[in-house]
Amino acid sequence: MADLKTGADAPTLPETLRLKIVYRPIDDLTPYKGNARTHSDKQIAQIAASIRTFGFTNPVLIEAHGQIVAGHGRVAAARLLGMRDVPTIELGHLTGAERRAYVIADNRLAELAGWDREILAIELQALSELDLDFELEITGFETAELDLLLDGVDDADADEADRMPEPGPSVTRAGDIWHLGRHRLICGDARDASVYERLMAGERARCIFTDPPYNVKIDGHVCGSRRRDIRDIRLTRTRPGEPGSRGLSPAYLSLVDEALPAMECSGSSAIRCTGRTHAPKAMRRRFPACPARAGQPCGSAAGGWASSAGAWGDPGCRYRCGVK
Repeated sequence: MADLKTGADAPTLPETLRLKIVYRPIDDLTPYKGNARTHSDKQIAQIAASIRTFGFTNPVLIEAHGQIVAGHGRVAAARLLGMRDVPTIELGHLTGAERRAYVIADNRLAELAGWDREILAIELQALSELDLDFELEITGFETAELDLLLDGVDDADADEADRMPEPGPSVTRAGDIWHLGRHRLICGDARDASVYERLMAGERARCIFTDPPYNVKIDGHVCGSRRRDIRDIRLTRTRPGEPGSRGLSPAYLSLVDEALPAMECSGSSAIRCTGRTHAPKAMRRRFPACPARAGQPCGSAAGGWASSAGAWGDPGCRYRCGVK
């Protein structure tokens, strides 16, 4: 075909460079031992979900003898799905050195790309408004990431009347109690039992949900839609020589042992978010032994703990471990 500007014949690719898709049995493909790219089980499951939804749209690149050059994750996902063969493209024109370099370049160059977050958010918002037969997580973004991106779109289209005013002079002082209809909100130190006494004003709680700091690492692990640099919470750090339970400070233990129990009514429920490693220790301090468990401490594996959040309070057990 002639060039439209010069009239000269446009160069054509030689036959050896033309890509041809050939379906090959997965068992005929072998991984490249020098592949430095790793794939977790979670990522392979995500790739498999993508193939299940969209099809196998990206052929596996191989050399003449079936060794994989690019596409190790896709092959693993295909095995997970029970596929027998996959589309492949043989890179017969590359030398051994070029193939080794391409294995690295294929992965690294993709990492160097960025995102236009505004356009990305608009596209995700458009998808979220459609009646889809698949979840948005199929895109590879986690639920929390999608929430942050979509929140940005919502903020841009928000009603002006719903926007928060600029911060002004501080009004609330420590000890102030705000009355919000039937609700009461106090400004105070959550580690101080007297704060709870003022807030409750003689009343007792039928349910307590609390998430006290328990030495979890915050910096680099917790983010919000506005800030991504949230500093570690240090008010429960145990100083050298200070009594505590493997990093749980006296302030935390006082909250667990004294302040919260004093606010509960008989038969109440209490839910405390805490670290998996700290849950049994905190529960043993709170409920030392339970006859219903033949002396086992409440809060042990037999006491009904689930994941890293502990719940107790079944009124059927006077020791409140859930055993009648």
